Amino acid sequence: FTIKSLLEFYLGLGTEYMLEFDPEKHTTSDVVRKAIIPLCADRRSTLDGAVSARSCAYSSVMMADAEARPDKMVTHTWGARFRDLVAIAITDALGESEFEPFGRLLDHRPDVLDEMLILSGNSQRKYWVCALSVCQHASICGDASRDRDSLTGQVHANCPCGMAKAFNSDPPLHPTRGESVACEINKFGDMMKYIACHNPGFEQVIAVDSTFSIFSRAWCIAELAEAHQMHMVQNLVVPSQAELKKRRNSLENLRVEDMTATRPEDKQMILDSIQDKDAFNKSMQQLLIGSDGLFEAFDQKMDTVERLKLVGRLARRRRIQETLQSPL
Repeated sequence: FTIKSLLEFYLGLGTEYMLEFDPEKHTTSDVVRKAIIPLCADRRSTLDGAVSARSCAYSSVMMADAEARPDKMVTHTWGARFRDLVAIAITDALGESEFEPFGRLLDHRPDVLDEMLILSGNSQRKYWVCALSVCQHASICGDASRDRDSLTGQVHANCPCGMAKAFNSDPPLHPTRGESVACEINKFGDMMKYIACHNPGFEQVIAVDSTFSIFSRAWCIAELAEAHQMHMVQNLVVPSQAELKKRRNSLENLRVEDMTATRPEDKQMILDSIQDKDAFNKSMQQLLIGSDGLFEAFDQKMDTVERLKLVGRLARRRRIQETLQSPL
């Protein structure tokens, strides 16, 4: 889907669907359950002149079924605020790395963000986000018993679409890997390899939300490791450089064994795929906080490349400040 279509979807929250949406409280998981899943259930579409009704990934709705090969994938956690996820993707599309100022624009002047995206020439840049790009009706939609609304505390409703589900161990199984062939949510590594083969410029956006919880999630760490192994460009987007510096020491003892996942079988599958966990943990610590790691590269980017864009960045920040009429 395009970044412009993501902004348009976000602006419909609280006005056209999920009318109780609270950007300060609701997480990506909440939005998946209360907006994304209902909006793409039993959707009527036309293919080769034939009209049919079937559930799909919401990205198909966003793109009116047009094929859209992504330029970037966003690694994120469903437990973080959806507002942060959208702000992070827009920040990346604008070539920036600190999302707090753009999050404030998203809250108060999304029209200015839309204008910035158009002027940047990147409003049609395409992104892959699992919450939107995977068909939730083929897996999780029928069982919301483990998900509660972050605002009300109520258990989310199950989706009645009736579409057949496929999870990690459901047959038929791959002859050597022993994993479900039909399951969509056990193939993120395969998806990354496939897109990278067809789009050499395919990049990863690491969505570091305001709680930094991404570094405690098993799938997120697995995606970081996969992208690093594939030599993909990896872009950190954080609340602010100051917040990144404050939090970096907390990752010194990062262990994949301590990671969490919504579905225990997902964590077990990831752990089973790692033969030497001590070596993996050391490599991840080096990737993130080592002398040549992502955090150090982020600091260098902010201190060198960003200086070259200083005039443009200052003008953009001044525009934001004037728009919001408050210091940033």
